[in-house]
Amino acid sequence: MGSGTDAVKKPEPQPYNGGTYTDGSTGHIDKSSLPPVPAVPVSQKQGNGKTSVDTSSLKKFADNLDTLADMLGDARTRIQGIKDLAAGSFKEAEDLKRAVTGDRPAGGTGDSTSDSGGSGGGLRGNYYQALHDLRVVLKQTAENIRNLATKYSTIEDINAKAGSDLTNLINQAEGELQTLQRDQL
Repeated sequence: MGSGTDAVKKPEPQPYNGGTYTDGSTGHIDKSSLPPVPAVPVSQKQGNGKTSVDTSSLKKFADNLDTLADMLGDARTRIQGIKDLAAGSFKEAEDLKRAVTGDRPAGGTGDSTSDSGGSGGGLRGNYYQALHDLRVVLKQTAENIRNLATKYSTIEDINAKAGSDLTNLINQAEGELQTLQRDQL
């Protein structure tokens, strides 16, 4: 060998020469894992052009929101189980790992009152937190709808008094969901 100037040259990266990339995959959905469509009570009254609400429909809607919230909790648990990327020991690999799985290791407490079960940045942590936040909104909305249905126990009470309460509840839920929609994933 010679002096220290005869260092081994690393090969230069070669450009991709395979033509234009197209994603021809169609993917697939395992329909057996999808929940059944929830039943919604049918009103026996004929419409008169005015909105009317039945308390049993409100309670069923709240139950359906709870079902969706439980499904989000299950999805959150699955995200918590995603293993960290096994990146190489070079900057780009570490950057990719941080972007996908975040700074903290997978796992955590899984405590539904905290965001530590998978949060730590990256796609994994951001989706984990978004599912948590959406689940909280759905649970709160379901509880508020149940309270409304209990407060106004008859259709006449709801139609006469609860219109503004129901409108306020819907506006509150929409505002919380719009806030979540603006959050970056």
